[in-house]
Amino acid sequence: MRKPRVLMVAPSLGVYGGIEAFTATIAKQALDAGDVEVKVVYRLRGNSELKKDLSEGIESHGVRWRAMRLPDFTYLRELLWADLIHCHFPLLYAVLPARIFGKKLIISMENRRMPEHHFFHVWLLKLGHLRWYIAKFVAQTWEGPQLKKGSYVIPATTKLPMTFNPPHQRKGFFFIARWVPLKGIEPLIEAYATAQIDRKKHPLILAGDGPLKDQILQKIKDLGLKNDVRTPGFISFEEKSRMIASSRWNLAPVAFEEDLGLTPIEARSCGVPSIISDIGGVPEAAGCEGLLCIPGDVPSLRQKLEEAANMSEEDYQKRSEDCLESIRTYLPPNDFYPKAYKALLQNS
Repeated sequence: MRKPRVLMVAPSLGVYGGIEAFTATIAKQALDAGDVEVKVVYRLRGNSELKKDLSEGIESHGVRWRAMRLPDFTYLRELLWADLIHCHFPLLYAVLPARIFGKKLIISMENRRMPEHHFFHVWLLKLGHLRWYIAKFVAQTWEGPQLKKGSYVIPATTKLPMTFNPPHQRKGFFFIARWVPLKGIEPLIEAYATAQIDRKKHPLILAGDGPLKDQILQKIKDLGLKNDVRTPGFISFEEKSRMIASSRWNLAPVAFEEDLGLTPIEARSCGVPSIISDIGGVPEAAGCEGLLCIPGDVPSLRQKLEEAANMSEEDYQKRSEDCLESIRTYLPPNDFYPKAYKALLQNS
């Protein structure tokens, strides 16, 4: 008897970002289970072009995939080939054909409901046999406080760092994000500059790049922080893993409703707690081991930096251990997706 066939469909801007990594990770887990076949199709949005990093990122997972500009005849054949459609967001060109052709349908939701998401998207979402939201925050924006039958919160899973350093070998604070407004890098620098901490003992790494680069570098210079702040720019996954594991605290002080937040999850997998803003799905990603600050508020963030720097070794050790313990039950196991696919098909 042939293996069950799963077609995964997701929108893409042509770069290897969060949704691209998420879909490739799920596909790889299903393939590794050995009892399902998987194909991945990305539809390029707007005028976006297929970038080299997307090709390299997906191919590193060893999954069958392609990108298309518009649904084509090959896509129709892929829809007919599949037993189950797993689409990311209620995509019209995936949801309706799945139901018309009698396919089982799973819809993953990585994004909160925005003003441009109208009743039509909600109606399409209801057509899924299962709905998987990456955070309680995201689920509540679509369904309210009470989830419907067939709706579940399943945090996003991606490749996680496998690096661990004992707490006594860690030092300082680590921040990585695109340097754009609302990611929190500007209030972070101000809070760090005015915090009553020993900056030699607690240096700051600001990784990443973006439109604010010149402004941020000048601010670091003006505040006299050049000897205490490192700016390595864009770094590889391996470098990021090493830097997270070598830091005592990860930082994600965003000032907008981020749907989940990847770096707090990555940090937890290294036993590194996070200082995060109390907004959106970020606190879920950081877990109860995180320290919460007010979004965009410099005094609040400064207070949390001082609390983190002055935390006793015993308290920090316990928080680090709790990170490692909680991440095991927070994320779905590697066999979750192939088992869920087979279970849904068997209940046909």
